[in-house]
Amino acid sequence: MNGQRLQKFLSDSAELVSVVGHGSLMSIESAARSFKRIEAFRTCTVPGFARVFNKVFIHSIRSGAVDQGAREIACCSATPLPGHVLHAAAFDLHREEVPSLLEREHEFEVVPVEISEAGPHTTNTKTALLCVETTDEVYRTTKCSSESEYHRRVGQFYEGKIWRDDIRPARAYLQLCLTAARDLGQGVYENLLDASFLADRKTTVREYLNSQPEVLSWVTSPARYSASRGGHDGQEG
Repeated sequence: MNGQRLQKFLSDSAELVSVVGHGSLMSIESAARSFKRIEAFRTCTVPGFARVFNKVFIHSIRSGAVDQGAREIACCSATPLPGHVLHAAAFDLHREEVPSLLEREHEFEVVPVEISEAGPHTTNTKTALLCVETTDEVYRTTKCSSESEYHRRVGQFYEGKIWRDDIRPARAYLQLCLTAARDLGQGVYENLLDASFLADRKTTVREYLNSQPEVLSWVTSPARYSASRGGHDGQEG
């Protein structure tokens, strides 16, 4: 069903397609590294969703940039949560770059959602693409054409469930998100701290950082993080 919604949206869309960035794509530098050309980088809100750090960060496991022993291996997804609002970035891609987005976010469901953007005198509503959580079963059966494709993308680097409720944010990734959210404005930054959750869907990011202050004292800078990944920010919204 989500795949059909996506295809209909893309077939009906104009030359520019709006995308929501709620993880590393909140950073304009990260977005610019991932795509050839981005337009109209801005802030937005997505009603009915929250940011949850519940997906195993396969790309950073592959590069050795996370600590599997400490279970600090999570990047974030957008998760439907009634009554919540996700504050994030939005930007436009040219239609020919949408396949690059879908490849970059292969482990997510990429779906069209309604977003709100505050203008000088009014609030505009439009449709944009958002990377939302899925399940291991759905990913293996609908996103991967065979077990060999799953092994190529995931299995050769990591054994276990991709979507989990017992993992914590990858430290450097969390720092990148915090820095990007702060640059977008106080509203986005506070939303990341107080309305975004660890994989248990209960602990807020602020509560986590207050209980584990060493997380931020250890974290590498966003620039070093990006360099360690060869300049490509993959699979984390």
